[in-house]
Amino acid sequence: MAVATRLLQIVFLAAVAYAAVWALRSTEVHAGEGLRSLAEYRVEALPEELPPEWGALLASRLAGAPEVSLLDPRARGAARELIGSVPWIDPDSVHVELDHPHGLRVSFEPRRPRLRLFRQGVAIALLDPEGTVLPAGVPRHYLELMAGVHLDGDGVLPPPGRRVADALVQEALATLDEFYALRERTGLDLWSMARQSDFPASARAVAPPLSFLLGDGTVLEWGRSRAWRDPLLPALDVEQKTLRLEAVLAAHPGLQGVGRVVLDGPLLRVYGLRGEPLPAPESTP
Repeated sequence: MAVATRLLQIVFLAAVAYAAVWALRSTEVHAGEGLRSLAEYRVEALPEELPPEWGALLASRLAGAPEVSLLDPRARGAARELIGSVPWIDPDSVHVELDHPHGLRVSFEPRRPRLRLFRQGVAIALLDPEGTVLPAGVPRHYLELMAGVHLDGDGVLPPPGRRVADALVQEALATLDEFYALRERTGLDLWSMARQSDFPASARAVAPPLSFLLGDGTVLEWGRSRAWRDPLLPALDVEQKTLRLEAVLAAHPGLQGVGRVVLDGPLLRVYGLRGEPLPAPESTP
């Protein structure tokens, strides 16, 4: 029997944006020219931090792999479809080469965790940059500083490997770079995002303006992302909103005594812990 060999090198690294990224993988399958099963493989190296759930998903797909001939022009497509069906692997990244007579060489990248989803304060799912649900199992310490968004209602999420099309979620993904940039620039404990309370949850098809939430519950009404395009409801410039917040921080270091800041309105507004209006800093943009 021919021996099949797979080398999976999956390395967890901390990204600047506190998400997780993975290095490129290479998988090599050796087989003869006759009919062979893609399920014949041996893992030569696997990092300790690969979530067991993720490894099990890959093993499950490989266990049910079809038999193909290396000379069959459909062999590469079969391998591509097989690896791309694993929900934590980006199917667009799967590349298969025929390395005759040794076998097939497959390279692929995983989906990168980008956003957590919360419902009633409990984390329920993890998404990649396109909004695709990732399987459970990512180590907790990779998620501690990752931003999240609070979902509306109790809708059912799609299974791992499928994309969440919710307008709130997509707007949160579009706003993430602004969220992390603001956290780095101000040093504030920005923790998550939510639909602004005055925007109706019933308008599910419209991207809502967002609030940034601090760990202590302070609310920064940020508005929509710079990607928002609507001539009737234009988004305020990101730098202008940032300068407004810095002016508030100069007057209230660490936002002590502040409960809510409206950054995206025609005028800057500041409210105390009991909802009382506070004087807005002078000479703000």
